[in-house]
Amino acid sequence: RTWLTDVHGLTLLNSSDPQDLYFIMLGINDSNPDERNVPVGNRSDFTTTTDTPDTFYGNMGTIYRAVMTKNPYAIVCFITPPRFDDGSTTRYEPYSEAVRNMAADSSSLLIDCATIPLFKSLWWNNNIMGTHPTAKMYNAMGNAFVQAFKDAARAGNTNLNQYYIHD
Repeated sequence: RTWLTDVHGLTLLNSSDPQDLYFIMLGINDSNPDERNVPVGNRSDFTTTTDTPDTFYGNMGTIYRAVMTKNPYAIVCFITPPRFDDGSTTRYEPYSEAVRNMAADSSSLLIDCATIPLFKSLWWNNNIMGTHPTAKMYNAMGNAFVQAFKDAARAGNTNLNQYYIHD
């Protein structure tokens, strides 16, 4: 929700030059059980263009439409939150499932963090300070995302297939 009003969010997107590729990775704070919580909402909220509900689906739909307004030919890659439920909670999975649905509904690329071994490893758990990754974990995340993007681009039905994506 705050990305829509933050100076580094939608305002920055609207004032920047159009890009060919956008990564959208939001949802961790939306799932917090505090004042930052945003209800997941319904899948139809993603495509609603009038009276958009203040839900995760609705807010992500607003962001997606802003990106597509900026460049209707842009490729969008959604990324699920790199957090997982521990069996006693169902805090993150509804948001991850929503991201998967939005990627499918918009024919966008998807990086599903649940399929990246790094995010379920002990090394991940041991390199988090509070709730944020350490510097070396950010480096590992970057490497993991590069490989995941290559995999998504190869599997996706986008014009990225015309480019050479090497390992």
